[in-house]
Amino acid sequence: MVGALLAPSPTSAIRYLATKCINRHRVHGWLMPWGSNRCQQFMLAVLQFDIAFKMINQIEEDVIITIDAVLAHRDDLKCEWTTARHSVEQRPLRCTFSVPKTYENEGRFYHCDPRPIMQLGSVAHKYFLINLCLPVNDTVNVGIGEIKDINLVGIHQNGSA
Repeated sequence: MVGALLAPSPTSAIRYLATKCINRHRVHGWLMPWGSNRCQQFMLAVLQFDIAFKMINQIEEDVIITIDAVLAHRDDLKCEWTTARHSVEQRPLRCTFSVPKTYENEGRFYHCDPRPIMQLGSVAHKYFLINLCLPVNDTVNVGIGEIKDINLVGIHQNGSA
């Protein structure tokens, strides 16, 4: 009876705000904002982009966003990070703007659909770190608007239903 009354809910969602780090010198290493993450059995992560409307930098139709993602883990706060996965992912950026696209509405935010970024079927480590890079050149990440923030929403399996 105690397990039934005190058991965690089957799933929970945690919203994380990405910390912007600009790697001007392109030095390899982990850009690490701190926070704790307890060990869970399953984790799904989606990205929520906060993109401001600008007349001279609008989101183009059917645009694809390219994300260079590196996932690392460790089990002790003093250990070095171990790279688990590295991937360059492309996702369609689907956003709407509910008011007229005029200079008066600059700075308002688009409403963008969440974009899935990763799924871990086994969360075997205590701490995880995700570094996301949005590379920009003449052909990559052009027409994605002015990204102000990126929120990472983690959905964890806490127990069974």
